[in-house]
Amino acid sequence: MSEEPSKSVPGIFGRGLIMGIAEVVPGVSGGTIAFVTGIYEDLVNSLARFGPASVVMLGEPKQFWSHHNL
Repeated sequence: MSEEPSKSVPGIFGRGLIMGIAEVVPGVSGGTIAFVTGIYEDLVNSLARFGPASVVMLGEPKQFWSHHNL
């Protein structure tokens, strides 16, 4: 079964690129772009996973990458 286009690596990369471009446009927020493109909830949840346990996970790069949805 194929992966959802919104969850594919190129799809997420493209949305991130658009968010970055939006940051240089006056009056447009990257957060707004994240909301409009449907990745806002994933973004907030990924940021919320960072904490003291993240430092411990630095010794296990694959676990760190996976846990923080990078």
